[in-house]
Amino acid sequence: MTRFARVAVERPVDRLLHYRVPDHLAEAARVGARCAVPLGRTRAAGFIVGLDPEPGVPQVRDLLEVLDPEPVLPADLVETGLWMARYYHHPPGETLARMLPPRLRSRTRLGYRAVGSGPPAGASPAERALWERVVRAGALPLAKLSPGEARTAARLIARGGLARHWEVEASEPPAEEWFRLEAGAPPAEAVAPRAPRMAEALAALAE
Repeated sequence: MTRFARVAVERPVDRLLHYRVPDHLAEAARVGARCAVPLGRTRAAGFIVGLDPEPGVPQVRDLLEVLDPEPVLPADLVETGLWMARYYHHPPGETLARMLPPRLRSRTRLGYRAVGSGPPAGASPAERALWERVVRAGALPLAKLSPGEARTAARLIARGGLARHWEVEASEPPAEEWFRLEAGAPPAEAVAPRAPRMAEALAALAE
């Protein structure tokens, strides 16, 4: 059965985007996993925050790739992160990215590098052309690939011809530097009876 993913992209986008989950990604697409998606004429990394039987919007594009063998954020932390994004009017994808451990949060630019001395045996012309392009570039960012090329890259990864490559940048400041309690914020115990999730967030920020 076809499913549709709600994705929080790691860009200054203040809403969730919807993508169709291709059959070959159905098992890997789980809440809390990072993914690669088309975004306008570029590509972006993001977080799967929900899976639905219907798309929720008239037109959707395909999810390009799931980047993690297991979700990097548990579902309850994803829910808390989305609540914090709404409460503080911050882009949800950027909020979730800052909830990751520094070693994951610093991996900000996904690309591909070639593996082996030549394309895999039986590579199609498109696969061979992309493999040779990656070799010439040394490492090719995902943002420079068209949606079709990104799907070709996923096939080459499965066949051992390409590997994911991350350009590591300096880690962002820890989350507590981005989310601070303002003066006059109510204590957690005062809001717990009517808003338990808000109380959890306030208690965490107060630590």
